[in-house]
Amino acid sequence: MHIDPSAFRERAREAIREKFRERMQEAKAADQPPEKVAKEIALSRTMLSNYDNKAKRKKNKDVYAAMPGADVLLAALLKWDWTIKVENAGGTPGWFVFGLVDMEGGLASRPPAPAQLLLFEALTDLDQQIDSLKKTVGRAEVEVQRALAQRRPA
Repeated sequence: MHIDPSAFRERAREAIREKFRERMQEAKAADQPPEKVAKEIALSRTMLSNYDNKAKRKKNKDVYAAMPGADVLLAALLKWDWTIKVENAGGTPGWFVFGLVDMEGGLASRPPAPAQLLLFEALTDLDQQIDSLKKTVGRAEVEVQRALAQRRPA
């Protein structure tokens, strides 16, 4: 069975709205003000509340709640470690999951790598390069002397 793009889009939007509703409910249960929640992903309180509203009907027209932009959605995925599951009832596959995870267990499983070499390692590496350069220069001098000796008349 194929996936109807417009139906999938609406299900994805509803899944995103549901995630924002859940986050606001968690904040309310923890007595956390909406302004603080919004600030976590660099939004105003008003914009955050727009993302968890349900679609409404106005004068026989569907008026959809605002959808967050890619930057807001990325911030939410990163800050709140979200995965968004979109059900595909009766279809194959039966659901789609979106988030910032990999097969190894997510972003948190990656070991931190130092941004800089340790000073000792850098000096050792530099010393080895200098030794290699000295040997190369020494070989070149020997070859030049050998070539000059061959050119001299006996």
